[in-house]
Amino acid sequence: MRILIVDDERVSRMKLTAILEPLGECRSVESGLEAVAEVRQAIEAGTPFDLITLDVGMPDMDGTEVLFEIRNLEEPIKRVGMAGAKIIMVTGQSDRDCLITCVQAGCDDYIVKPFDPVRIRERLKRLKLAPPCDEAPASDSEPAHAPGPAKAGKLAIGKEVMRRFKDGEISLPSPSGIYRKFSQMVAEGADLREVAELLKEDMGISFHLISVSNSPFYRGVRENKNLRDALERLGLDQTRKYVNVLCNRAVFATTGKAYQPLMEELWEHSLACAYAAEIMAKTCRLTLTSDPFTLGLLHDVGKMVLIQVISELEARGELGFEVNRTDVLDTLEAFHEPFGEAVLKQWQFNEEFLLAARHHDSIEDAESPSKELIVVHLANLIAKQLRVDSEQPSEDDPALSVSAIMLHMDAERIAYVKEEMVRLLAETKSALSD
Repeated sequence: MRILIVDDERVSRMKLTAILEPLGECRSVESGLEAVAEVRQAIEAGTPFDLITLDVGMPDMDGTEVLFEIRNLEEPIKRVGMAGAKIIMVTGQSDRDCLITCVQAGCDDYIVKPFDPVRIRERLKRLKLAPPCDEAPASDSEPAHAPGPAKAGKLAIGKEVMRRFKDGEISLPSPSGIYRKFSQMVAEGADLREVAELLKEDMGISFHLISVSNSPFYRGVRENKNLRDALERLGLDQTRKYVNVLCNRAVFATTGKAYQPLMEELWEHSLACAYAAEIMAKTCRLTLTSDPFTLGLLHDVGKMVLIQVISELEARGELGFEVNRTDVLDTLEAFHEPFGEAVLKQWQFNEEFLLAARHHDSIEDAESPSKELIVVHLANLIAKQLRVDSEQPSEDDPALSVSAIMLHMDAERIAYVKEEMVRLLAETKSALSD
């Protein structure tokens, strides 16, 4: 990999070189003019740079101007199918307007001084410029890999599942018929009476909605005894939300007891992401073509289905090897986005849902992120902060993410979203458990 480091501070160039040198050949320059000249020369020689780190604040030509120049220089090679360099902006200031301009001009990510090698490594992994961390060894309580040519690991498991999916050998769960009919009725403007008649067909949903309407959060003077009264108390918007939760909750289940805690954790994260997306859409007064709550709820559907499939294949002994928790977690991270996109496409969800599933962890790979994708990306980061006791806590500050910059969401507004998300999450869990 060919790397160009552009920074007018000598110490910064040295630090970045030390961090990036293990990944490839590093060249460093101290001005924007030199950077443009280096890029032009590299392109003309047929050896363009793969990665460029570009300081925002330089005296002769600032980073934004250099970024525009580089992207213009890359136009001829892009027309013949070659990729441009991944460009990471470097800033020591909280100049959000400048960073927004950089994102719009085509930068791929940014980092903030002082440099954190771990955070930079994470950025490079997301940009597919650094190999993933070595797999952690299995604990004594986990099954060891079976001997033989088939060796467990994220590639072995993921490729086997994807092969079976493409060959039609995997029977996927699907949203209930009630959910599809309900969604269509709401979209067509049905009233509470019509909705109540439909929901009566599902005793489980009816029972839960009546229970929710009598919970401490919605309880009135009298206790509701029928579905019509329950829906009138909840209102159409809350009814829609709870039906959404109840129908999709059933899909987040697995017969493998060993995987149930992982599925429960995934469900809570998805619900938190749904609330964060909804709150953010309202806070930013966004007009979206798809419901942000449902987008957030289904963004990680790829992980959910992968867990179910892996559990079933393992129980039937069809994987050909034993797996441990590390293998499963690595498989989910490596394959959940394309798999989630494939699942939602089979379920006939629209393009916004497919993009959210495909790029919620890799927004930098989306050619032109929609507002829906940007909202889900940031909601996903905020929801991850709840997992303080997780084995894999998030290292990213949502306020410093590209999606936060594009939505003009500062730390204070993100804190508000998180507070409301936690409150609504607790309210929903309590209401459904009564």
